[in-house]
Amino acid sequence: MPILLASDETHLTNFSGNKKLWPVYMSIGNIRSSIRNMHTMHAWIPIALLPVGPKRVNKITGYSVEMQKQQALQTVHEVFTHLLKPLSDARCQTGYEMICTDRNVRLYFPKLFCWLTDHMENATIHAITSNPCPVCIVPVEKLGKYSETGYPRCSHADYITAHRESDALSLNEQGVKNINNALWSLPKLNLPDLVRADILHNILLGVWKHMIDWIQDFLEHYERINAFDYVWCRLPPYPGFSIPTKLYRVVSQWSGKEIRNFAKVILGTFAAALRQTTNQPRLTGGQVQEFNEAILCVSSLTDFHLMTQYPSHTDQTISYLKRYLREFHETKNVFLHFRAGKKVKKAAAEAHKNL
Repeated sequence: MPILLASDETHLTNFSGNKKLWPVYMSIGNIRSSIRNMHTMHAWIPIALLPVGPKRVNKITGYSVEMQKQQALQTVHEVFTHLLKPLSDARCQTGYEMICTDRNVRLYFPKLFCWLTDHMENATIHAITSNPCPVCIVPVEKLGKYSETGYPRCSHADYITAHRESDALSLNEQGVKNINNALWSLPKLNLPDLVRADILHNILLGVWKHMIDWIQDFLEHYERINAFDYVWCRLPPYPGFSIPTKLYRVVSQWSGKEIRNFAKVILGTFAAALRQTTNQPRLTGGQVQEFNEAILCVSSLTDFHLMTQYPSHTDQTISYLKRYLREFHETKNVFLHFRAGKKVKKAAAEAHKNL
């Protein structure tokens, strides 16, 4: 019986001390996803509220900031240990007799199967720093780049040995925190297997959220933002699509639902804004090439996003996913200038203004 966990630290309010909530939910894999995803079925149940550490820690003589952070993380993992203790007892190894939906009694073996969350919480769960990947040993400079072969998976057996031998230097070199990870106590659990593909965190709040900023900067650079807003505000209603109520450029925060709505129409809207010729200067050959490459980049990401939502996959659809992902990485350099940090972009804008 696969045990599914999900958590998401939620910001409640800026008032009354900047309150946050960090709930953990549980479901089981013996439920169809179409049923589990309906909130009215209550297939996800809350089982814990995790402690949220202070945003800033005080500087205390003899009690360094790094030590405080490490002890706060250890406290969270002690809560994990208490929470996951039933999965490591003897009954889970011998099995539980339970009545199934067909009224037959079967022997069930509960096992932690996955933990759905975003990258920063994965870093907390796996006790790693924010840069490393929780699944594989990929060099930091290779993050965000497409690879056909992949990289070796993380070896938590080596991390356990280093922790027991108090080899903090070796753990630090691999980006692992020197704490007793609660998940190491669960039998027959491979930690990298807990990280599963998640459309919400990986695609919507991940790549698409970055693409929103890239597209806006791209349109502003080529003075096409007005043309884009003209099309954006005149999108007709359609079942399952909520028409925008604000200009694209004035939306300050994008939620998962809004980004999902955005992904349905961005390709057509973006292409229409770039193809518009009325009251627009004549394009050079290089600009035409950049426009076509930008449209292809957005198109490949759109196709990848839509195909990931298939209820099942074959070898052919997986080959399509790989092709779309490869095309996205091959064409994303058209947005390279707009993917720089805020300080770099601000300096570039000032230099452009002075010119």
